[in-house]
Amino acid sequence: MTPYVLDTNVFIQAKNRYYGMDFCPAFWDFLNTHISNGDFIVIDSVYE
Repeated sequence: MTPYVLDTNVFIQAKNRYYGMDFCPAFWDFLNTHISNGDFIVIDSVYE
């Protein structure tokens, strides 16, 4: 499977509109899991 590359907008829109970190921590856990597994790629400066 080819990994997906996520840009800054994915994280900004998710936090600001749909999946606030306090409201839906499972979404952020999901992202972290898939980033750790190599399913999603995020540039270091975006991840930090």
